[in-house]
Amino acid sequence: MHFCVLHHVLPEDHIRGSHWDLLLQFEEYVSTDDKCLISFESPRPPDQWCIDHTVELIQLPNHRAFYLDYSGQIDGNRGCVVPIAAGTIHWQKKLEGELEFVLVCDSKHLPIGWTKSGVLFRATLDVGQKWKLLRLDSDVGSLNPLPYG
Repeated sequence: MHFCVLHHVLPEDHIRGSHWDLLLQFEEYVSTDDKCLISFESPRPPDQWCIDHTVELIQLPNHRAFYLDYSGQIDGNRGCVVPIAAGTIHWQKKLEGELEFVLVCDSKHLPIGWTKSGVLFRATLDVGQKWKLLRLDSDVGSLNPLPYG
């Protein structure tokens, strides 16, 4: 399973401001058109997702697998996306309203403060489409992924 963080730069006249998209693969896909990515918007970049500090996320509609490897313009005056982090996701917990996962970046995309061995996060549903993301630890060597993740 894979993940990516995209810097989504929107036009200045757009109703929403530029932000970072966290895309988490939750199931295998056959086509890059499959909407298999749980998607969140963050107002803060991944190097500010610090240990013991909560970041507010807004859940977006699931995204297509296409975005795991995409960089460039988005149709319909929706700006452009630039990959900031990418790699493998190891699911620790996938429950209704609570997700726990380790993100292991490839060598090309490693945000400041993230380790090559991976970073453990927990996301919990707050209200409506709002979630809270908490970075738990940067030492993840002893964790075991779920059998399907």
